[in-house]
Amino acid sequence: MAFTLMGWYFIAFINGDAHPRWLECTKKVMTIPPLVGMIVFGIIGRNIHPYMDHFNDDWGANIRMVCLVVILTRGGMELSFSGKGLTVFLLTVAPQMFEASTIAGISKAVFDLPIYLCFSLGFVVGAVSPAVLVPSCMYLQDNGYGVDKEIPTTLIAAASFDDIIAITVFSIFTDLAFNKVAEDSKEPYESIYTNAYQIVTGLAVGCIVGAILGFSLKKMAHNRKSRMIKLLLILLILALFVTGVELSGFHESLYICVLFFGYMLNVLWGEKKPDAYLGFIWKYMSPFLFGTIGAAIDLGDLEFDIVPKAILVIFCGSTIRLIVTYLVVWQKKYTVKERIVIVCGWIPKATVQAAIGGVVLDRARDDIKRSSPDYEDYEDHGKTILTTAIICILMTAPLGAILTSNLGRKQQKEVENEEDEREDKNGNGKEAEKEKPLEESDRSSESHEEEKEEERPKIEDSGVPNGTEESGSNFLPDIHNKSNIQ
Repeated sequence: MAFTLMGWYFIAFINGDAHPRWLECTKKVMTIPPLVGMIVFGIIGRNIHPYMDHFNDDWGANIRMVCLVVILTRGGMELSFSGKGLTVFLLTVAPQMFEASTIAGISKAVFDLPIYLCFSLGFVVGAVSPAVLVPSCMYLQDNGYGVDKEIPTTLIAAASFDDIIAITVFSIFTDLAFNKVAEDSKEPYESIYTNAYQIVTGLAVGCIVGAILGFSLKKMAHNRKSRMIKLLLILLILALFVTGVELSGFHESLYICVLFFGYMLNVLWGEKKPDAYLGFIWKYMSPFLFGTIGAAIDLGDLEFDIVPKAILVIFCGSTIRLIVTYLVVWQKKYTVKERIVIVCGWIPKATVQAAIGGVVLDRARDDIKRSSPDYEDYEDHGKTILTTAIICILMTAPLGAILTSNLGRKQQKEVENEEDEREDKNGNGKEAEKEKPLEESDRSSESHEEEKEEERPKIEDSGVPNGTEESGSNFLPDIHNKSNIQ
């Protein structure tokens, strides 16, 4: 964690005002999200030998799970499915399916994997990272970008379902791949049934518990004390969710459970939800999440002869994904720049890859006899998938986070500038309208003076001697002057 905090403060140092002049150009071009420094320093910390040889991967996985539960609950508190169900569905299904199919075809030619493991690799790489995407979306949400079109919440919802589909389909193809070579293989329909049951259970539990808590505290006064009570109850329930998942083994149900738990609280509490308090807690939990993501990457597991091929596979799959994503959001309500922000949000990969990247390798070592002729082949296949997953994290997580946050911020500034220009124009128009009556009054006074000047010759022609005063009172005798009376 010390290395992660170093990464946090290093990025804050670059983005802040107290940095050297040679970093000024970097700040003007882009702002580096703190999570990039956390991931990088987590990788550095993990690969300093021999100090991190005893790093417990199970601890890292549990820390990531707890942190993800918090950020997904907060993301669920911003969800709204009204009017965007089709967009969420298409963003969930289309990009991932096209990317996974592309990777499966290319990996068959490049790595010569069995066809089922080709699709397993496709869905390992094809899962977007909620750990990277959701904080970026919450940043955009808090700063007002895309809120009118609900872009951040659309991405949060689609990313959560994207991971559920990826993990489910990955499990199915992995079971199919090990069906004939493993000692204790299970039928594919068992995997389909198990995953479907877990998803439905997670959805039901999240909605029911969220509804019970929401209705129980719906009429509570909206003040600091009530928000603290709500926050403590939410954290307690999230702890119970995590404990229940660990005891039951329903790992696929956790993300959808907490997402819809937060969604139900949003529906029932509205503005009384303690989302700002969860955001405050998240600021202190984020180093643990991104630090353990970086620490999950052991460079010693890399097969360096596979790296160039892995880069090719990831690049081709990501290209297809971005093209399909852009076509999915080809709607009139989104501008070109907003589509680009959505596309960039679909780049980062980290969480799922760190979680399931080594599953095939572990199953090859645990489920296949070492005396079996398939053992070495499947162990090599597992190393190939793990190496590709690691390279995928290194390539896409920093890039996606940087592009999403910077493009979103830039787009928001442009929107604010346009609004300011409109306000200035409206203000100038109002001032012009105010000046019009004044100009008309000036013109009327000028015309009145001109009429007076035109009347002067007529007065002189009527017999008034030159040099007398023009006022009407001087044309009459002064009754107050006694000499005139005489």
